[in-house]
Amino acid sequence: MRRIIAAAIFLCLACAPAAADETRVRELISLLDAEDAAVRDKALADPVAIGADALPLLEKACREGSPEQQGRAAEAMQRIRVRAALERLKADHLLKHWDELDAGPARRRRAIRDWVRACGSRPETVDALLELIRVDPRGSAGGAACEAMNWLGAPRLTARVADRASGHAWLEPQTGMDLLQMLFPEGPEISRRIRESLRATPQAKERLDDTVFPPHNDASPERELDQLGRICTGSGVTWRMDDGEGAVHVELPEESLAVWGPWWKAVRNDPVILMDLGLVDRPDGSKLALDAAGEWIARLSDADARRARVARAVLREAGADILEDIARRAAGKDAGEGLEKFAALIRLRTRGRILFVAETAERREQWIMRLDGSGARRISGDLNMFWSVSAAADGKTGFVSSRSATGEWGVYRFDLSGAAPPEKLDTLHAFVWPRPDGLQVALRVYEGGQLRLFDVLTRKATVIEEGNASFVGWSPDGTRLIWNQSQGNDLKVYELASGKTAVWPGRLPYLSSSRWNPDSRRIATDLRGEEAGRSRTKRVEVLDVTTGEGKTVIGPVETTSMGWPEWSPDGRWLAAAWPAADKSGIEVALWDSKEGRTRTVKKTVALAGNHYGNAMVKWRPDGMALIVTHLAAGRGYELDIAASTWRDASDRDFTAVWIPGTDWILDEDESDVWLMDAYGGPRLNLTESAVAESDPHFLPE
Repeated sequence: MRRIIAAAIFLCLACAPAAADETRVRELISLLDAEDAAVRDKALADPVAIGADALPLLEKACREGSPEQQGRAAEAMQRIRVRAALERLKADHLLKHWDELDAGPARRRRAIRDWVRACGSRPETVDALLELIRVDPRGSAGGAACEAMNWLGAPRLTARVADRASGHAWLEPQTGMDLLQMLFPEGPEISRRIRESLRATPQAKERLDDTVFPPHNDASPERELDQLGRICTGSGVTWRMDDGEGAVHVELPEESLAVWGPWWKAVRNDPVILMDLGLVDRPDGSKLALDAAGEWIARLSDADARRARVARAVLREAGADILEDIARRAAGKDAGEGLEKFAALIRLRTRGRILFVAETAERREQWIMRLDGSGARRISGDLNMFWSVSAAADGKTGFVSSRSATGEWGVYRFDLSGAAPPEKLDTLHAFVWPRPDGLQVALRVYEGGQLRLFDVLTRKATVIEEGNASFVGWSPDGTRLIWNQSQGNDLKVYELASGKTAVWPGRLPYLSSSRWNPDSRRIATDLRGEEAGRSRTKRVEVLDVTTGEGKTVIGPVETTSMGWPEWSPDGRWLAAAWPAADKSGIEVALWDSKEGRTRTVKKTVALAGNHYGNAMVKWRPDGMALIVTHLAAGRGYELDIAASTWRDASDRDFTAVWIPGTDWILDEDESDVWLMDAYGGPRLNLTESAVAESDPHFLPE
């Protein structure tokens, strides 16, 4: 009978009007310990829907009700407070994504990023997130709010760590604690801080130590940072990222709130800090008047990294009169370091442009900017890039395979000045190599590896390899195309003039590299093999692609760490390097193609740590010197070719691009694009954003 009465009350309540009244709430509270589970659930859900009006009676139930009523009334009160906090964050959108918080790591990240976007990058959003952490510190809402606070309160550091996590392919299983230490590489200190922060939740340490992330490749939809976020949330801990401090703190949500609260109170009304956080708009530097520029120029040398960063962003777009004033001030004896660095940067403005990729978890876009970082703008339209654009030799056009806004694949031609939108050439999903003049492109179809030659003017394609093409490369004069087949050893050379393919057996083993000489007749290839009675060796062979004749010019050397060979800009010298077998330094071999002789020069330096990565070489544009680097050396060294003398240089590896006529090299670091002095001098950050920028290429004016 009691169940029948309860069910009847349940049905009546379901039909009752939505308006809250005390009688209805009392009836619902009385059913919080009903025998029927459906009635209990309904009795819990309805006060939550009523909201704040139900709180006084729920509080009374917590004091005077049965144990079951007390527990469920407390749960209802918590839900009401969380919902009220959510409503300050645009409840309709958040509730739409609420279930996704527990629907897998990848969906969780998207949901939290959607929160930030939907709520808007504005100060009021931070206020609401802090309130949500306060009312639900150990719940799903509070944990998600902590992650969202990082995106708004520490956008640059959070983006860098997320990029580091998503771009890393683990070679062996990792525990949660291992992963934290690899994502936040601060040495033993991070381990100590993690363990201290877990002191109140011993189950968290157990989960971090015992949970193992299996090895996978970059294609995995489950990212390490997302996985770790779920473990920390489930264990009652979170992490707080601090852009100003440049550090990551793993701690309890209440501890994060104890720091975020006072910090936000201090910066809530500071417009410059809010500009750095992206919560208010920066002034348009191109419209900045000369008499208003002084305060921004003074901030270039501000000890506060946020203020100096905003000043650089504003002044980077300033007009010629302001830039002249900056140059004049930088020449004075009292100029600060920040002002001097900025003046050095703007002097590079007219020397060329930079092509780079800007990437978030969902999108990959192509951008261009001047060499000083000014004038940055997207040139990929609504495309989601498969890879970065491959530029033709003149730097005016580029090609890439991308997805349209509707998800359709295509091969596109880009106007690298940004004056015209991308032009679709074909419907393929393919890797793309443009001929130096940009009139033809080689297309390796993503599925199956078929190699096609596509004529840009006629839009016609010719199949020149049926499948599994790999290591594709054009000769500098655009008359030949070379490749081999995955897991194969045969070099194939296609002659555009005759339309015929020559096959040179065993000349390009899988995972070797090929480098064209500027004369377009010879390639250099690093080969490895087992010599009789010796350990694995490597050597460099030069092949004449017109005759198929090859000869070894460097080695064989007893090493597995010889890097890719590189020709000097004039094509005379061929260089390769490797760490000495006794770990006493780096050896560099130079083959003189004019004299037909090879000499070896050694840089004596203690090698520490990993001795197995490849030693890399990079020629200066004038061909007078060679930069040599190896991970175990910890820095780079420059070899003067004529004098065989050494001097210290930057430790940047083969990804760096040298700016002709300068001592600057262009590279990516910590998800930003940088100009770095080739000899270990100043480093100038060109992007300084919360988006991951990468793959920079220099385009001459």
